[in-house]
Amino acid sequence: VSVHDKRIEKALNWLIANPEPRTYTLGFAASAMAIAARKAGGTEAVKYQQCLEKYVRALCASVRASGHPYVLQDSMGSLSNDHIGALGLWAGVRNRVEVPTNYWRFATKHWTRLQHDDGGWPYVRGKDKRTSFANDKKSPSVSMTAGGLATLYVCNDILNAEQFLGCGGNEISPAIQKGLGWMEKNYGRLFKKSHGERMITYTLYAVERTALACGYRSFGGYDWYNTGCEYLFKNQRKDGAFITGSKGKFRGDTYVAPTSFALLFLVRGRQPVAISKLRYKGDWNNRPRAMAYLTRWMSREFEQDFNWQIIRIDTDVNNWHDSPILVITGSRKPDFSDEHIEKLRRYVYQGGMIVSVAECGGKPFGDGMMTAYKKMFPDYAVLDVGKHEMRTKEVLFDI
Repeated sequence: VSVHDKRIEKALNWLIANPEPRTYTLGFAASAMAIAARKAGGTEAVKYQQCLEKYVRALCASVRASGHPYVLQDSMGSLSNDHIGALGLWAGVRNRVEVPTNYWRFATKHWTRLQHDDGGWPYVRGKDKRTSFANDKKSPSVSMTAGGLATLYVCNDILNAEQFLGCGGNEISPAIQKGLGWMEKNYGRLFKKSHGERMITYTLYAVERTALACGYRSFGGYDWYNTGCEYLFKNQRKDGAFITGSKGKFRGDTYVAPTSFALLFLVRGRQPVAISKLRYKGDWNNRPRAMAYLTRWMSREFEQDFNWQIIRIDTDVNNWHDSPILVITGSRKPDFSDEHIEKLRRYVYQGGMIVSVAECGGKPFGDGMMTAYKKMFPDYAVLDVGKHEMRTKEVLFDI
């Protein structure tokens, strides 16, 4: 819906006129103002940007040694507040609002310190690291583990952007690796009756944020978007509301919060996947954030949000077509079996395009890909496009 739609303008103006000193409110209001400022133009954009700056300052000023509080002047909070507080500040960064670098350093240490040994995160910030009983607030949950991962990805992208531009298998932080491992093992429990999540639509929203950040199409063999949609529509009420879980409503008699989270999940998950990156046995991930940065740039330049994802070579090729482009990177010779070659060939014949990029001065990778291409298409000559003159724009366009 256009930001100039009367209903949207009315809602944005209501938010501006009714500030609420709560981390959750300001975190989501900041996200709304950031989008409005980017899309509105003119004096309206200035108004929304100034409001965003006000929210960012309030969120920064409210941070305690223990993290983000529920109410700005208070001290009591939870990891859920830390997740949404960081979300609001990230909205500011994306709109070029200054957020102290020390905040992202603090957030990194804060979330890393509270991570359980098995890689998960709990709801509360207590020191008791029990791992039994999924509904225990001090035990790891899918929602808070996803929130922790999404936050750490933001921290890493802000603090380590220059590091990730280099080549050489730069790994994401150990805390993120452990968290992703926990998600692989535990994500499937979301769809069991005893899942123990307080609000499953919030959980799906947090899972989506993590999945879009890391490029994973699935966790533990579950396609996060398809299984999430299946669950939501199975539990949608006749009046259109989405229920939060076994209890349905959230804090009394409202379905507004769970329905809002469900809609955020459904809409963002449907954004087009511009690029897939192939995961294979080898150094496929020398620049782990390259596709994230590229799709973020594309989203800004084309004013259309794009996603990216990682495709495993051992999966069904018919599931590779979420995007028209498959990127293969590396520096060493890729070890593709005849089965892998057949999958790549079928992907191209079904309409896909393969782009291979030799990294770290990787001549072995380049030579290996040339061999693979000749196996894929033995009846066609492999040409170096750079050595052939581009005579017209039409030729370049066709290529």
